[in-house]
Amino acid sequence: MNVALIGYGKMGREIERIAGERKIKIGHVFTSDNNASGKGLTKQSLKGIDVCIDFSTPEATEQNVKAAAACGKNIIVGTTGWYDRMKEIEKIVRENKVGVLFSANFSVGMNVFFQLVGLASKKFDKTEEYDVAIQETHHKSKTDSPSGTAMTLGQIILKNYPRKCRQRRGKAHRDFRLGGGFY
Repeated sequence: MNVALIGYGKMGREIERIAGERKIKIGHVFTSDNNASGKGLTKQSLKGIDVCIDFSTPEATEQNVKAAAACGKNIIVGTTGWYDRMKEIEKIVRENKVGVLFSANFSVGMNVFFQLVGLASKKFDKTEEYDVAIQETHHKSKTDSPSGTAMTLGQIILKNYPRKCRQRRGKAHRDFRLGGGFY
């Protein structure tokens, strides 16, 4: 397999490390220096690439998907904070007949935790004396707060906790409180 990395921050470097351990070739690494607004993603630069993996920035995600899709490349998106543009992304991949796989968190452990939160929120909804909230703390270079992981947890809770109406930052009541913070 030959992979193009889009974004070379902490996650991009971690993917590169794991790919090396698993004998997966990183065919090209795109950074903000060689891929401003997705312009570095061309048929020539993606020649021989099987899949693109984007861990760039929320602002760059739509253009990266658009450029990769125009080249006929499937893309995995681990970047969060772009979900308000989901309809545009869906349209792009549908029109270009490529696949997109995205998640707020690709960790196996976190995906098990998502399932547990779904089960727990169903149980806590039936117990009036309990309430739920999320408080997250991140390293100082975290770019989105609340994180995509926290937002996904909030959506899971809202789906399974009918007493809650919406997510918001701040004080909990009928709303689900979602707090973000940095260290």
